[in-house]
Amino acid sequence: MTAVSAVIPNRDGADLLRHTLPPLFAELASGEHEVLVIDGASEDDSLGMLRSEFPQVRAVPLRENVGFGAACNLGFTEARLDLLSLVWIGKLVGRAFLPATGHWRARMPAPRVRSLFPKIHETQ
Repeated sequence: MTAVSAVIPNRDGADLLRHTLPPLFAELASGEHEVLVIDGASEDDSLGMLRSEFPQVRAVPLRENVGFGAACNLGFTEARLDLLSLVWIGKLVGRAFLPATGHWRARMPAPRVRSLFPKIHETQ
Protein backbone atom coordinates (compact mmCIF):
# COMPACT_ATOMS: atom_id res chain seq x y z
CA MET A 1 0.00 0.00 0.00
CA THR A 2 1.21 3.47 -0.80
CA ALA A 3 1.96 5.92 2.01
CA VAL A 4 -0.13 9.09 1.63
CA SER A 5 0.09 12.53 3.24
CA ALA A 6 -3.32 14.22 3.07
CA VAL A 7 -3.03 18.01 3.28
CA ILE A 8 -6.09 20.08 4.23
CA PRO A 9 -5.92 23.89 4.14
CA ASN A 10 -8.35 25.35 6.67
CA ARG A 11 -9.71 28.73 7.71
CA ASP A 12 -12.65 28.74 10.14
CA GLY A 13 -13.80 25.32 8.95
CA ALA A 14 -14.38 23.39 12.19
CA ASP A 15 -17.86 22.22 11.15
CA LEU A 16 -16.69 21.26 7.66
CA LEU A 17 -13.70 19.37 9.07
CA ARG A 18 -16.10 17.33 11.22
CA HIS A 19 -17.80 16.14 8.01
CA THR A 20 -14.65 15.72 5.95
CA LEU A 21 -12.35 13.83 8.30
CA PRO A 22 -14.37 10.66 9.16
CA PRO A 23 -14.74 9.47 5.54
CA LEU A 24 -11.12 10.45 4.85
CA PHE A 25 -9.89 8.36 7.78
CA ALA A 26 -12.12 5.47 6.69
CA GLU A 27 -10.46 5.55 3.28
CA LEU A 28 -6.96 5.88 4.72
CA ALA A 29 -7.41 3.10 7.29
CA SER A 30 -5.83 0.43 5.11
CA GLY A 31 -2.48 2.10 4.59
CA GLU A 32 0.23 4.23 6.12
CA HIS A 33 -0.94 7.83 6.19
CA GLU A 34 -0.82 11.18 7.86
CA VAL A 35 -3.38 13.96 7.81
CA LEU A 36 -2.18 17.54 8.09
CA VAL A 37 -4.49 20.49 8.62
CA ILE A 38 -2.82 23.79 7.79
CA ASP A 39 -4.81 26.31 9.79
CA GLY A 40 -4.77 29.91 8.55
CA ALA A 41 -5.35 31.68 11.87
CA SER A 42 -8.91 30.41 12.28
CA GLU A 43 -11.14 32.43 14.57
CA ASP A 44 -13.49 29.52 15.21
CA ASP A 45 -12.50 26.54 17.35
CA SER A 46 -10.89 24.54 14.53
CA LEU A 47 -7.67 23.80 16.44
CA GLY A 48 -9.45 22.95 19.69
CA MET A 49 -11.89 20.71 17.85
CA LEU A 50 -9.03 18.89 16.11
CA ARG A 51 -7.21 18.35 19.41
CA SER A 52 -10.30 16.93 21.11
CA GLU A 53 -12.09 15.06 18.30
CA PHE A 54 -9.28 14.13 15.89
CA PRO A 55 -6.03 13.86 17.88
CA GLN A 56 -4.45 11.82 15.08
CA VAL A 57 -4.46 14.93 12.84
CA ARG A 58 -1.24 16.93 12.74
CA ALA A 59 -2.42 20.53 12.94
CA VAL A 60 -0.06 23.25 11.73
CA PRO A 61 -1.32 26.55 13.16
CA LEU A 62 -0.33 29.75 11.36
CA ARG A 63 -0.26 33.18 13.00
CA GLU A 64 -2.01 34.74 10.03
CA ASN A 65 -4.14 33.69 7.09
CA VAL A 66 -1.58 33.25 4.30
CA GLY A 67 -4.16 32.21 1.69
CA PHE A 68 -5.07 28.92 0.06
CA GLY A 69 -2.01 28.52 -2.18
CA ALA A 70 0.54 29.31 0.49
CA ALA A 71 -1.25 27.00 2.95
CA CYS A 72 -1.12 24.19 0.37
CA ASN A 73 2.57 24.78 -0.27
CA LEU A 74 3.33 24.76 3.44
CA GLY A 75 1.40 21.52 3.83
CA PHE A 76 3.31 19.91 0.99
CA THR A 77 6.57 21.02 2.62
CA GLU A 78 5.50 19.61 6.00
CA ALA A 79 4.35 16.27 4.54
CA ARG A 80 6.50 13.28 5.44
CA LEU A 81 5.20 10.44 3.26
CA ASP A 82 5.66 9.35 -0.35
CA LEU A 83 2.55 10.80 -1.98
CA LEU A 84 0.69 14.03 -1.42
CA SER A 85 -3.05 14.47 -1.62
CA LEU A 86 -4.79 17.82 -1.37
CA VAL A 87 -8.19 17.50 0.32
CA TRP A 88 -10.78 20.29 0.37
CA ILE A 89 -12.81 20.67 3.55
CA GLY A 90 -16.48 20.06 3.01
CA LYS A 91 -15.80 17.45 0.33
CA LEU A 92 -15.94 13.69 0.73
CA VAL A 93 -13.14 11.53 -0.58
CA GLY A 94 -14.47 8.94 -3.02
CA ARG A 95 -14.24 5.28 -2.10
CA ALA A 96 -11.41 3.35 -3.72
CA PHE A 97 -9.14 6.38 -3.72
CA LEU A 98 -6.23 4.47 -2.17
CA PRO A 99 -6.60 1.30 -4.26
CA ALA A 100 -6.51 3.54 -7.35
CA THR A 101 -3.45 5.24 -5.90
CA GLY A 102 -1.65 1.91 -5.65
CA HIS A 103 -2.74 0.99 -9.18
CA TRP A 104 -1.22 4.12 -10.73
CA ARG A 105 1.82 4.19 -8.46
CA ALA A 106 2.76 0.65 -9.49
CA ARG A 107 2.82 1.74 -13.15
CA MET A 108 4.85 4.93 -12.79
CA PRO A 109 8.55 5.31 -12.01
CA ALA A 110 8.92 6.62 -8.45
CA PRO A 111 10.12 10.16 -9.22
CA ARG A 112 7.31 10.85 -11.69
CA VAL A 113 4.34 10.63 -9.32
CA ARG A 114 4.31 12.82 -6.23
CA SER A 115 0.80 14.21 -5.85
CA LEU A 116 -2.74 12.90 -6.13
CA PHE A 117 -6.17 14.46 -6.22
CA PRO A 118 -9.03 12.24 -5.11
CA LYS A 119 -12.44 12.18 -6.66
CA ILE A 120 -14.54 14.46 -4.48
CA HIS A 121 -18.24 14.59 -3.75
CA GLU A 122 -20.30 17.56 -2.56
CA THR A 123 -21.59 17.42 1.00
CA GLN A 124 -24.85 18.91 2.17
